[in-house]
Amino acid sequence: SPARLRPTCRTIALIFALTAAFSLARGVYAGLQVKPMSLQADPSLLVLAFGSICAITVWTFYFLFLNSARVELDLEDAGDKLVQSADDVRRELGQLALLEEAGQLISESLDEREILQRSVEAVVRCFGYAQAAVSVLVDGDQLELTTVDGTEDIGFRLGYRQNLGEGIIGHVGQTRRIYVTGDVEHDPHYFTIGHRSGSAAGIPLLSDGSLYGVLYVESVERDAFTETEARTLRTLAAQMMTAINKARLYGSTQEHLVVMTTLHRISQVISSSLEIDRIFQVVLQLLKDTFGYTHVSIYLLDGDVLRLGAQLGYPDEMALSVISITQGIIGRTARTRQLQFVQDVSKDPDFLRATTSIESEICAPLFKQGSILGVINVEAAHGQLLGGRDADVLTALAGPIAIAIENAQLHAETKSLARIDGLTGLLNRRTFDQIFETELGRAARYDYPLALLILDIDDFKACNDQWGHPAGDALLRSTARLIRTNIRSSDSAARYGGDEFAIILPNASLSDGIEMGERLRAMASRIANDPEEKNLPPGEYTVS
Repeated sequence: SPARLRPTCRTIALIFALTAAFSLARGVYAGLQVKPMSLQADPSLLVLAFGSICAITVWTFYFLFLNSARVELDLEDAGDKLVQSADDVRRELGQLALLEEAGQLISESLDEREILQRSVEAVVRCFGYAQAAVSVLVDGDQLELTTVDGTEDIGFRLGYRQNLGEGIIGHVGQTRRIYVTGDVEHDPHYFTIGHRSGSAAGIPLLSDGSLYGVLYVESVERDAFTETEARTLRTLAAQMMTAINKARLYGSTQEHLVVMTTLHRISQVISSSLEIDRIFQVVLQLLKDTFGYTHVSIYLLDGDVLRLGAQLGYPDEMALSVISITQGIIGRTARTRQLQFVQDVSKDPDFLRATTSIESEICAPLFKQGSILGVINVEAAHGQLLGGRDADVLTALAGPIAIAIENAQLHAETKSLARIDGLTGLLNRRTFDQIFETELGRAARYDYPLALLILDIDDFKACNDQWGHPAGDALLRSTARLIRTNIRSSDSAARYGGDEFAIILPNASLSDGIEMGERLRAMASRIANDPEEKNLPPGEYTVS
C-alpha cells in the first residue's frame, strides 16, 4: 500500500485479527457445550456473537474507506507525476533553447581557440553553471588546461597538465565516457586545491573516435546534473567538435592557399629575375613574412661541401659559410638526399649550432632531375617548435627553388661564357675592350695613371707545330694561371688573341707596368713545371 495509508492498513489488520479471535472463541466455546445452545440461554455466546458482528462491520467500513483513499491517492500521485512531467518538458525545452543559443555562438567562429573559449563561456552564461573548462590532449598521455571560465575559481591556471586517469578530467579522458558526480566532496576521482563542494560532470570530446580533449563543468549545487543536463552537455560537446573540425578544415584550406600563393610568388620571381642572389633574398623574405620563420638559410652544393648562398636571422659572426656534407644535419640532408626533421636538436649529435636559441630544425634537399643542387634549412627557437606542416611547406617549396637555382646558374654560366675565354678562363677580347674603354674614361676623369701590358708566348707556333695543339692549349692555360696569380685584384687580364695576353693596370705608372711585365717575364720559365697541366711539352718557355 502507499506509505500514507500504512497506519490505516495496520488498524484494519488489527480489527481483522480481533474479528478472527472473537469468531474462534465463539466456535471453541460452542463446541465445548454438550446440550444445544441458544443465544437466549447463554449470555456469553451473545457477547461473542455481538463482538464478531461489530468487528466485521468496522472492518468492512475500513475496507471501503481504504479503497476510496487508495483511489484518491492514486489520482493525486498521477497529478503530481503529470506536473513533474510538464516541468521536465519545460526544462528540456529550456535546455534545447539554451543549447541552440550556445551552438550558434560556437558555430560563428572559425578559430579553434576562440571556439573553445566561446564554448566555456556559453556553458557558464547560458546554462548557469559555476565553472567550465576544456583540457586538450597533448603529447599523447596528458591533458592540458586550454581555456576556463566561470564565477568560481577551481584553483588551476591555463597550461596546467594532468595525466590520463588523474582526476575527473583524466578519468574521462582515459575511459572516453561521460562521468557525473553528484557530490565532488566524496567523489573518488575528484581533486582540487582547497576544499570544495557541489557536483561536476566531465564529457569527452571525440573526433572520429580519437580523443581531442575533455569538457569539464562544475556546479555549486549537489546533484545538479540530471539525465537531461547530461544529455544536453553531450550534445554541446558534439557541436563543439563539429565546429573545431570545421575550423581545422578551414585552417588547412587557408594553409594550402598560403602555400600556393607563396609558390606563385616564387614562380613570379623565377620568371622575372635570373640573379641568384636576388632570388635567394626574395625567397627568404617570403618565408619569414608568410610563415614567420626567424632563422632560414640556403646552401648550394659545391663538390663535397655546401656553401652558404643566403641566410636570414643568424649573427654574421656565427653563420656557417661552408659545411662539409659529412657534417651537421644540413650535410646529412645532402648526403642522404632525404628531408631531415629534428624536433629537439639537443638530442642530435650532428647538429651544428649557428645561434644559441635553436630548438628544432628542418632541412629539405633541393632536387632537379635527380641531382641535388643544395639544401634549404629552417630552424626555430624555443617556444616556436616546427611541425609536420612546416615540413610539408618546405617540401612543396623545394622544387620551385631548385628550378630557380638551376635557371640562375645556367644564366650565370651563359653570361660568364659571353665574357670569358673558354680555354684560359681570362676575359675575352670583347669584354677586355669594354673594360679598357671604361678605365680610360675613369683615368681621364679622375686624373690618375693607367698602364696597359701586352705580352705573347715566344715561338708559340713552333711549339704547336712540333707538339700539337693539345700541348699548345696546355701552354696557354699555364700562362693564364701565371698571369692570374700575379696581378692585383683591381687589374683585368684577357686573352687578346692567339697567344697574346693583355693586362689593364688601373692607377699604375709606366714604371709599375714595366715592373709587372718584368716579373711575369722572369717567372715564365716556371710554366714548364706547372703541376696542373700534364700535356705541357718539355723545355723552357719565355714571354715577350
